[in-house]
Amino acid sequence: MNLIVSASLIGAASGLSLGGVIAHSVNDFQLAMNDGIGFDGGSVDAGGEFDVAQQGHTDSTGSGSWKYGYGRSGDGGAFSGGFPLLDYWNGNGWKASENGVGFISATSQTPMGSSINANHMTYRRWTSDGVYTGEMLTMEVRVTLANELSDGVTVVLSASGTVSDYEVMLTPDDFGVERVFTLDFLDSEDGWALAGIQPEGIGPNDATNFFNDSVLIEMAIVPTPGVGAVFALAGVGFVRRRR
Repeated sequence: MNLIVSASLIGAASGLSLGGVIAHSVNDFQLAMNDGIGFDGGSVDAGGEFDVAQQGHTDSTGSGSWKYGYGRSGDGGAFSGGFPLLDYWNGNGWKASENGVGFISATSQTPMGSSINANHMTYRRWTSDGVYTGEMLTMEVRVTLANELSDGVTVVLSASGTVSDYEVMLTPDDFGVERVFTLDFLDSEDGWALAGIQPEGIGPNDATNFFNDSVLIEMAIVPTPGVGAVFALAGVGFVRRRR
């Protein structure tokens, strides 16, 4: 299992560094908001106010589907509490409730809250239809801390078949800097990969901090580069593996 961490200034050359995109969180979300399918799967006016990025919408290549939710990994195992879904659509993205803090849109994400015992992480998860069963795929995630008042956030990368989650803390010094993370995983039917955002930064987990913890985020599933192509670019950050 390979994890690559790199950083680049926001505004630098954009686009995925790996070719052959299988699923793309921004593009697929936006397509789902214009596919004529509403909250409960019924037909609505394409691109209208009731056209949502419905939970479980397909990716643009038909290789898998996307869901948006919240959770935590309280015992160190991989999401032992399952994958609760956000279920309130506010017109642009998903929340847990109309007045809830956690939010996921096509391009942004904020965590749920600060309590250590709460389901405080939000996640976007791609689930495979098994098109590439037995092949190694790569999840590439680009994250930019978007609020200069934030004390930082923790990015969580996880995939099915792994024994633990990988976590990287973004600090206030990372404001405005795009960080890039990749994680290799073996594809299988109903296999999944997710990117989560937790409120843990350099300060205490209180309301003053987590209300400011918004990030810009882009997640893609791509074919894994050949053996020997795994390397870290300049700006390697601290990575903690949960045990």
